[in-house]
Amino acid sequence: EIGQAAPRPGTVLEGDWSRWPTVAFGHSVAAPAFNRAVFNHFQNMLEHLEELRARGYRRIGFCLSQNLSGRTQGLLHAAYLLDQSRHQEMGSIPILRDEDPGGEELGDWVRAHRLDAVISYATTYDKLMACGWKIPRQLGFSLLSTWGERGKRRQPVFAGFDTQVEVLAATGISFLVSLIHEQAYGLLHPPRAYMISGEYQDGRTVRARRRTVRATV
Repeated sequence: EIGQAAPRPGTVLEGDWSRWPTVAFGHSVAAPAFNRAVFNHFQNMLEHLEELRARGYRRIGFCLSQNLSGRTQGLLHAAYLLDQSRHQEMGSIPILRDEDPGGEELGDWVRAHRLDAVISYATTYDKLMACGWKIPRQLGFSLLSTWGERGKRRQPVFAGFDTQVEVLAATGISFLVSLIHEQAYGLLHPPRAYMISGEYQDGRTVRARRRTVRATV
């Protein structure tokens, strides 16, 4: 995104863009209507939940800050609610929306809603462990995004979703170069977008995927 590394959700950038080819990285800049390179947040979240359900988890909690919900245009939130509507027999589980919940608050939330797994950030894992939760024996834990954790020498190796940040960054640059070659300056109508899907990364913070046994005749 031109001019700012991490603008606040809903940011509006003023100025004359007619001389520049533009590509916005993500959804944080709400206006003007730039071309974009974005994560497929909605499908990524549905796949993440499906992978956890394939490992036997049924009551999956989700920590989602207001800031990140804004940056993703509510797509993560929407996918989580769709998954709940598909599994109504499990009952409704509210999203934990606090920006920085404490360990006790997290524990109360897990117990109140009888969660068997949580999707959140590495800091949430640290707080749960500090409060005595045994992962994955008592509670499964999966990172909303594994980016930033893969290079750290820490245990355990987290389960979570690889959003393919590097692929999106490379795609955004290639997209920008293609616009330069086209001499496609200014705000295009309609704006174009590239969307990148990620993939689930298995790890030691969740139990193993259930094996499907096929009947033989």
